[in-house]
Formats: sequence, C-alpha cells, structure tokens
Amino acid sequence: MEFQLDSEQRMIQESTRQMVDRKIDPIMKAHDPDQPLPKDAMSKIFALCAEQGLTSARLPEDVGGAGLSALTLGLMHEQLPPAIALAVIAHEGTGARLYLSSTPEQRERFLPDIISAKRIACTGNTEPDVGSDPRSVKTRAVEEQDAYVVTGRKMWITNASICDLINVTCAVGKDEKGLSRLMRVVVEREHSPFA
Repeated sequence: MEFQLDSEQRMIQESTRQMVDRKIDPIMKAHDPDQPLPKDAMSKIFALCAEQGLTSARLPEDVGGAGLSALTLGLMHEQLPPAIALAVIAHEGTGARLYLSSTPEQRERFLPDIISAKRIACTGNTEPDVGSDPRSVKTRAVEEQDAYVVTGRKMWITNASICDLINVTCAVGKDEKGLSRLMRVVVEREHSPFA
C-alpha cells in the first residue's frame, strides 16, 4: 500500500499553503491576535476559501460544490490556521446539512450564497445541560400561522457571532420514549435577529 502523496495532492497542499501565506495571513496579522476576527475580515477569508472549494467541499459538483474527497479536504485543512479551519468546517458543514436534508426550494435559496461565501453559516446543536445530544434538546420550534417560532438557548456555536444564517436543531414534541422529535430550522439574522 502506498502512503506517499501523489503530485496532485502535493500541488493541492502547496496551493492552499500559498493562499494562506499570501492572502489569509495578512488579514489575520492586521487584527489583534487576542480578539476574534471581525465579520468583514472573516468574510474576506471565507471568500478566499470559496475560491478553493473549501466552503462547498462535500457538495457534488452538479449543485455547484467542489466534490472533494475526504483526503483532499484534510490535506487542505491542514494548511489553514486552526481557527480558520474550524470556522470553514462549521460553515461547510451547515451547507452539507442543508444539501442533505432540505427541499429543492430551500437548497436553491440558501446553497448558492453558502457555496460562494456571500453569507456565513453555522449550526446550533449544543445546549446548556444537554451538550450535543440532539434527542435531548430543549430548544423548541412551534408553528404559528405561516412561520415557526424558535425559543431556547444554544452554546458553543462556531461562527455564531458573525453568521448570516444558523441551522438550529429544535424539538417539535416528544416520541413514545420521551425523546425529542427533531426538526432543523434555518434562522436568517436579517429577518429574525438573534443573539
């Protein structure tokens, strides 16, 4: 079994490393290293990552994604500063969740801006006293007229302070075992501000 990287894989590593050196590092160095990067700086970084396919890595090419293999994605993420890699993973993961579990209309509405990084995304799962156990979430989504009202608290959400939309794991009742029946609700900050 061959464990050496091939020439294409080494080229992907090198091009990602060069992007970081030339374009991402200067943005990061222009800000206080002890403070989170502001949204405008992160938006620039996300746009750079979108050019490399990192904001749509697991999405198929026929929907505008990069369709990267897990190995290629890992090789690219290794080149990113850790804080940037985590932010991009959270954003890309939200896009992948939406692709896999939303309607065609929702995909058309949200995915292009996530893929291009015109809008920053994140997912809210973890809650106080529940952790990341999705079947125990306490955040509720209740249908009222033609909308859902979401109430609850989430924590430890990468990109929450800079996101434009959040994919929130909500309970919509209990099953026969007393566990939460789940639904994910996309909350857009511009239409329904959250803190």
